[in-house]
Amino acid sequence: MSTAKPPPLDPPVDGLPLAEAGKPGWWTVQLRLGGREVRVHLADPPEGDLSRLRESLRSGRYLRPAVIEDAEYRSLCFGLRYTQSQMSLRDPQELVLTYLRKMLCFRLLQPQPAHIVMIGLGGGSLVKYCHRELPKTRITALEIDPAVIQLSPLFELPEGSARWSLRCVDAVDHFRGQGEPADVVIADGCDERGIAPALCDEAFFASVHDRLRPGGVLVVNLVGALGRSAAVLGALRRAFSGQVAVLKVEVGGNRIALAQREGDWPPRAARLNKRAAMLYQGDEFDFPAWADEIERQAHRGRR
Repeated sequence: MSTAKPPPLDPPVDGLPLAEAGKPGWWTVQLRLGGREVRVHLADPPEGDLSRLRESLRSGRYLRPAVIEDAEYRSLCFGLRYTQSQMSLRDPQELVLTYLRKMLCFRLLQPQPAHIVMIGLGGGSLVKYCHRELPKTRITALEIDPAVIQLSPLFELPEGSARWSLRCVDAVDHFRGQGEPADVVIADGCDERGIAPALCDEAFFASVHDRLRPGGVLVVNLVGALGRSAAVLGALRRAFSGQVAVLKVEVGGNRIALAQREGDWPPRAARLNKRAAMLYQGDEFDFPAWADEIERQAHRGRR
């Protein structure tokens, strides 16, 4: 990426950290979108006047990630149709989106994982949660899009350390062949249409299965997969020998697939309920309800 200052725009571009060589930067403009004034942070300088940028965001033709910020939230978006991640400016640690909270259901099967691999950085909401709530867990995030990484400082991620690292890599390549095992893999790698097709075929699921330790868990956000959900779930069940439960997300239309390598399946209700009682954090993190749903759906998937 060039370290040159971007050309002047109307209104002017904010002061940007682009003059420091080797450090991430972004272009920021102010626009009126959806009847409100917002700041839009971009990995690339806008081309032409701002009306073209506004229209491409509204129509969904702007296919690069952008961070849209209003008075309350900073959101990683693909156009205006798909919000991939959202951070509260009042509480940057809050898990705002319902589907992200539901993906924490993995803790009912793996309450204290030694190593979590996250596919897709997004705005880093789950990185921040797991880094804070699981202090003994190592976290590796895999992000294929350099632009998402370029914009990531806007989401106040923890500093890189021995227990938390971010890699710009294709997850398909990462899981192909031999590599470090994981206890939990969280797949939330998306494009402007939803879950990336490369992350939902049987070969990829099988490669993740082989990288998990026995009892390890894969969690998949099935956003945008409605028209092909039967094929995706069929591939997942074949790769994990049927040890799959599909959970509904109350808001947003997402579904979460939970797959386990080996171990007790369907999970024992007594064990799930005991862990749920220990993890319960109120209605937003309703582990007891999630435990009941996992048990029901695991039995249903066995029929």
